[in-house]
Amino acid sequence: MKNLKEQLYDSLTERYNTLICRLCHLYSIGDTYRYGELRQEVALALWREIGRYGLSRFRRRSSEKTWVYRIVLNAIYDYERRYGSKLPTVCLDDETMKSLSAPDDTTMKETMDEFFSLLSPDDRRLLMLSLDGYDYQEMAAMEQTTAGAIGSHLTRIRNKLKKNIQ
Repeated sequence: MKNLKEQLYDSLTERYNTLICRLCHLYSIGDTYRYGELRQEVALALWREIGRYGLSRFRRRSSEKTWVYRIVLNAIYDYERRYGSKLPTVCLDDETMKSLSAPDDTTMKETMDEFFSLLSPDDRRLLMLSLDGYDYQEMAAMEQTTAGAIGSHLTRIRNKLKKNIQ
């Protein structure tokens, strides 16, 4: 029989598995070892947070999803501070630009990874939230900023991508 902490951990990781996987992927594009390391760091951080506070620290000032999102993001940032950020980069030569502007079906995932690697981690994270259908208010709560700042940031991201792809 699982205790309350184990039940809460299992429930949160099951409900927010997609969010956890996507954030870890965005910070480890093309590096499966780093992805595994980030997943472990996130799992440990979530376990510790539940062990220390349960849901008592979650004060209902935001959604449960926002609370989990902040734990995941802080765990990733802690990992990067400890071990360094080794994000892949992409050379923007003519060949790369052609592959980004006209991907074929067989390389869509690779092309999307290259596309996302053109962005900073913060830009990737905001774009992921936007593509997942979050509105500016929800994104602002998760990022601890205002909806106007989110809108401005997304506009800059879109303009940057348009400029690089054209």
